[in-house]
Amino acid sequence: TPMRRAAMVPAAVPGRRAMATATRLTDAVRRRAEVDTLVLGEEADDVRCVNLMCEHVGRACVCKLAVALSRLPRLQVLDLSHLALGQLPDTLGDLKDLRRLVAPGNSLRDISVISTLGNLEELDVSSNLLTSLPADVLKLPRLRKVRAGGNDWEKTPQVPKGSGVTIEL
Repeated sequence: TPMRRAAMVPAAVPGRRAMATATRLTDAVRRRAEVDTLVLGEEADDVRCVNLMCEHVGRACVCKLAVALSRLPRLQVLDLSHLALGQLPDTLGDLKDLRRLVAPGNSLRDISVISTLGNLEELDVSSNLLTSLPADVLKLPRLRKVRAGGNDWEKTPQVPKGSGVTIEL
């Protein structure tokens, strides 16, 4: 497949240089000072594990993703849609500027790693294998919107009073 280049998007703040959106891990890491948005998808072949000794060979590799995310501390938007991830990388919790996490269509059972993301405003974990939403996640100070339909809830997630969070089930 031809290598896709990171696309430039307009700066959100006047006087601030334009940030970039990357669609491949290699582009994101190479241009880490410019990248604030990473959009991966099923066709993102550089997310796939190629280690023949790994149980995840041929599938999305959480270890590879963890290393890349540790090099992208300014990331504000992360799209991990439909990568068949069984878990979120631990380094995701270090992305203090992350405002939007999009991860529908995976096999996630636990999302507690994001409970430290104080700037997170929007979360999409629809169509995963979640049975509950951690209370710490729902108490994130800036969280406003959670999309979580298509999961097998043990009980309906409850929004903390006064939080302003909207949950779409």
